Order: sequence, then structure tokens, then C-alpha cells
Amino acid sequence: MNRAILLRITFISYLAIGHHFISTAQISGCTDPQANNFKVLSTKNDGSCIYSEISIALNKFFDLPPLVIETSGLIYWQGSLWTHNDDKDNNLYQISSNDGSLIATKDLSPLVNIEWEEISQDKEYIYLGDFGNNSKGNRKDLKIYKINKEELNKNKLLIDTINFSYETQISFEPSQEPNSTDFDCEAFVVSNDHITLFTKEWLSKSTSMYTLPKTKGTHIAKLSSKFNVNGLITGAYRHELLKVVVLCGYNAPFIAPFAYLLFDYSNEDYFSGNKRKILFNIPFHQVEAITSNDAKNFYVTNEKLSNSLITISSKLFEINLSSYMRDYLNNNPLLATEEYISKGINEQETNYKLYNYNGQWVRDIQLGNEQFLNTNELPKGIYMLISDNEKIKPKKIHIGE
Repeated sequence: MNRAILLRITFISYLAIGHHFISTAQISGCTDPQANNFKVLSTKNDGSCIYSEISIALNKFFDLPPLVIETSGLIYWQGSLWTHNDDKDNNLYQISSNDGSLIATKDLSPLVNIEWEEISQDKEYIYLGDFGNNSKGNRKDLKIYKINKEELNKNKLLIDTINFSYETQISFEPSQEPNSTDFDCEAFVVSNDHITLFTKEWLSKSTSMYTLPKTKGTHIAKLSSKFNVNGLITGAYRHELLKVVVLCGYNAPFIAPFAYLLFDYSNEDYFSGNKRKILFNIPFHQVEAITSNDAKNFYVTNEKLSNSLITISSKLFEINLSSYMRDYLNNNPLLATEEYISKGINEQETNYKLYNYNGQWVRDIQLGNEQFLNTNELPKGIYMLISDNEKIKPKKIHIGE
């Protein structure tokens, strides 16, 4: 048999390194150079990266408005931050990302705030989680409100209710003591077709991922995976395009806050990639929420803490976490591409998805030779145009800038 044919049949190629030959077939391992166990020859991240513990200062902060003392969720929408209190208060508060000052208040009555613990969003809706369950661990009225953004801008409420229960919760006997259940939740993210919950597990100090549809009705939240965070998870943020999820929380009993950076994962299995814990050097700050507009600069809020020994006011912190995902972000084609589109897309007719830079889907587009992307109806900002054809690089679009 011809040698060239033989080599083609084997489907194995080799790289000569020194006097050795190494297969270029996929090698699983830790692919992050910032990790302690980085493997230079690894081509497929298997989620095994181990990092040294790191503690960082959060020096840039502002006091939150006096009305917002129990901030429990946070999103970035319409150029500012939106938050809410976690008990009784039925308002959404719009606050400035520049100094934490109050911009506006939106009354969500007749909704009742039993335990609003988290807020998230997609392109069309805000999702508000009324699922705090730490008192007795036996709530049977867990729900997420789905609020239409367009109607909210008109000071009207168009709301669907997503009711759910955990598939693994069999007993609903009330806990003897508060804060002694693993069926509490204060964090979730929204994807194209479902919601992912991250539980706050008082007993195991882990977090479990449960998924449920983001459609109105009554659903069973299905357990997908579990991860030992050695703490209590209180908030979550997701950037769809960059494949970055960031969780926040704190370690008991000294209320030492932290963030978990989850990145370079497979599909939506958020614990399958890198998991890096960053400690925040602000002890006794009960961090409750985290968000971002670009998966680099993050906003964090803590609720007011007051007891006989100490009083900590509610604050808004700003911190850049991109350096702790440096190699992943630097090698991400969505950040490396700097193509400015002002003319037609000179390729064969192709299906695209247009995302805003917060990773939210905007619309599907079909473009080809001599066709133009109509941007007249789009707000100013940065967008990403992603083709169904993997050979076509993502394109970064600057509109009105």
C-alpha cells in the first residue's frame, strides 16, 4: 500500500517536537495557563483546572439609596442598574451605575413580595424570583414572575407566572430551625429556552443546578448537576455569547463574600468548565447580587447588616474581573474580532443571529451578496453578528458610535 494512502487511512497526524512525535488528536486536560495544573498540550478543557486561592479588594463603592437596604437581585438594563428588596417591598429600583443614586421607582403591585431573591432578564422579559425558602424550607408556592419589558416601559404590567417545585424535594415537613434547608434559592440565569436555578444550600454548603422551562405554568425543576462551593450562593449573572457565568455568595459564619467564575464550559453545563473562586476582601458584607454589561466589569451589591456588634450599610461595588479569565477572554473570537460593518456582507446567503453585547439575542437575519444590515431600529451600542456557518468569523458591529 502506498505510504501516503496509509497515513490518510490512520487519521492520525503528528507534530515533531525535538526528537519526539506527539499526536495532534484532542488531549483533555486543564487549558487555562493561570491554573496550577495547566497542561500545555491540552486542546480540550475537561474542567479539571485548579487555582490558588486569591483575595481582592473592592475599593470602588457607593452607598445605595435608603430605600434599598435589602438589595437581593441586580440586572443591567437600559443603561442603568435595577434592583429590589427581598421582603414585603413591591418596587423595582432603577439606580445609577456611576454613583448608586436612585433614578426611578417602578411599583409592581398587585404582585406580593413574599421572598423576592433574584432578578434576571432576556431580550423581551424581566424575570423576578419569589422563591426564598430559608425560614422553614417547606414552601409550596415557589414562583418566578415573567414581566414584559415593553409594557413595563409604558408603566403597565403584563406578567406571566412560572410555578415550580424541586424534583428531589420529597418531604415538606417544616425545618426545626431557620437556615437549615438545602431547598433555598437566591440565584438563577435565563437562556434561550429555559431557566437555571442555583440553590443556596445551608446544610451542604454546595449549590445544585435545576432547570425548568421559562414558560408560564406549573413545572418540575429538574436536577442537572451539583458543585461544592463551600459557601452560600446568593446571585448569578450569565453572558450567553462569551460562555461566562459568575455566581456570588458568602461563607458563613463570618459573612466573607466571594465570586465564582464559571467559563469555557460545554453547552449550558456551567460546571463542566473552569471554576475559579475569587474572595472579596470586605468581611461582614452580605453580598446578595451581581451583574455586568460585558462580562468584564461587574457590579455587586450587599444588603444592610446590623446587630449588636456591627453595622454595615448597603452598597454598590464595581470591580473588573476580566484579569482572572484573561487567557480565555483574550482568545475568544467574539472579543478578538474588530470588524466594523458599514457595507453589505460579501458572502453567500447565510443565516445569522444578532446579539447585543450583553449576550442577549436580538433577531435572526439572513444576509448575502449586496445585502445590507438595516440598523435603523436598533439602539446605539455594540452588537455581535454570529453566522450559522462556523467558517465565518463573528462580526462586531458598532451602531451609532
